[in-house]
Amino acid sequence: MQLTDLSNEVKYIGFLFENLESIDVPIGKFHGLTIGQIKDFAIEDDTYFMTDYLSAEINYNEFSELRYIEAEEEYLLGMFAGNPVSNCVDDRPHILGALIQRDDLVAVEFLDHEKEIIKSIYTPDTEDEAYKNTSVRSVVEEGFVRVTVSGEFA
Repeated sequence: MQLTDLSNEVKYIGFLFENLESIDVPIGKFHGLTIGQIKDFAIEDDTYFMTDYLSAEINYNEFSELRYIEAEEEYLLGMFAGNPVSNCVDDRPHILGALIQRDDLVAVEFLDHEKEIIKSIYTPDTEDEAYKNTSVRSVVEEGFVRVTVSGEFA
């Protein structure tokens, strides 16, 4: 699946971390997006989706957009209902930096204009230790950040 394959409904892509914090990135900030093979699996009456590969390239304008220091933040990245601060890079550009600092990415969420989930796809997770996924690789290039997750289906 490529960025051009996404429905017109998709306005944001959310990156979900293991502790349920997340970052929502507007679709217009993406330089590229590739999702590998998608497999569905059921847990009780619900269907979930998993991929063996994800590569997201997200544009940034200034290096300051990557300066996320968790210890200096008053609130987490949207972990709880009613969080008074936004987890969207439109509102807080510097939170994009969490993507290059965190290595516990567990899923991507395709969101509509109201940030309601259209579809979630879980990424490979090594599960070697909590809050660390050794499958996650982040690289900062001039003008964009590339986040790649690859591995076997669980």
